Amino acid sequence: MSNASILPFSFIGGILSFLSPCILPMVPVYLSLLSGVSVNAVGDEKKKVVLSSVWFILGFSIVFAVLGLLSSVLFFLASGVWINWIAGSLIILFGLHTIFDIFPALNLEKRFSVSGKPASAAGAFILGLAFGAGWSPCVGPILTGILALAGQSGSLVMGFSALMLYALGLGLPFILVAVFFSSAKGILVFFKRHAKYVKVVSGIFLIAVGLIIAFGKTFALNALFTRWSGYIFSFYYDAYNRSPVLVSVVSSVFFLFVPAVLFAVSAVKRIKKAAKNAYDFSFYVISGFAFVFFIGFILAVIGVWDFVSSILFVLSGGVSL
Repeated sequence: MSNASILPFSFIGGILSFLSPCILPMVPVYLSLLSGVSVNAVGDEKKKVVLSSVWFILGFSIVFAVLGLLSSVLFFLASGVWINWIAGSLIILFGLHTIFDIFPALNLEKRFSVSGKPASAAGAFILGLAFGAGWSPCVGPILTGILALAGQSGSLVMGFSALMLYALGLGLPFILVAVFFSSAKGILVFFKRHAKYVKVVSGIFLIAVGLIIAFGKTFALNALFTRWSGYIFSFYYDAYNRSPVLVSVVSSVFFLFVPAVLFAVSAVKRIKKAAKNAYDFSFYVISGFAFVFFIGFILAVIGVWDFVSSILFVLSGGVSL
């Protein structure tokens, strides 16, 4: 049986790590350090900042992927109820510490130092490696929980996938902030102001992960995940069999045309705000998304791409119909 149910936990864990008090307030500083531009100029050097962020994310993603593989191997070699209880109890303690700050020693931060500003792709990549290989009081506990979940899956592929999704959850917001830096300032301030609530949510998340690991409920969680995805699949599949044309049109409009229009409207608004021939990097990113969704919609309408079959393939967990 697949343990795909741990994948959403991994992605959510990455997002919570990004929103943590250790990372979120420092995002502008990170972006400045990665790109070699001043904090005040991050919003004006978007292309450089985004490319540096991508290399940074690639660096820590590689480290996380290796950790995921090693975790799967370790749990396989040391399989047994006792390892589940030890790992689960440790994660629960991490969760309690995240909420109540019980163990001061865990608040120490240890990273490999990188002197100066990278200001290059190689430098940003190395900084990403250092970031992934170090310990921070916010990222460390959540990462440990995801590693334990990945290890309990008993699959190298699942362990690798779980840590890649964790890296995506942590890294994608970096890219979004870099692209929409001016617009994201308000969001950063909001989460910084409510950091204590983020810590509580993160702590509850870790406690839940710890309980799942301690009681060996990964497979039960996967069964629940499979059951609900099966309900959605059955509903969609039955509707498609009764009215294939209607379902195809509605699906194409909702999942392709509407996003394309929203991205296009956003791009037009940026044209109006920008000076002539002075469009920023985010304009081209948004326009690219609009173009991709429009092309997908056209291909679905003319019958080149069977979009409904693609949705059914995903809902069925990768089973061709």
